[in-house]
Amino acid sequence: MERLKELNFHRQESELVGHKRRLEAYFREHPPASVAEALAKIEEMTGIKRGPTQTRKFLKAMGMEPRKGGRFPRKRVCKSKKRSKKGNSNRV
Repeated sequence: MERLKELNFHRQESELVGHKRRLEAYFREHPPASVAEALAKIEEMTGIKRGPTQTRKFLKAMGMEPRKGGRFPRKRVCKSKKRSKKGNSNRV
């Protein structure tokens, strides 16, 4: 009866797990700017090619979050320019 309660699911392990320590040390020193950059570096270091989704999951499993890009503030338009744009639409 006890044997029926056991759950023995086999889950395939990624080939990258064997390289995890080396990759983690590298990415801690040189954080990738994008998933594509990380993907290229992983392929270069290990010879294993993975897609962007798998690379993103692998990085997240190592505790690395994607870097957020900076944003520029919107260009301010003064009120007089806004009025002139609206009122002078028939002008040549």
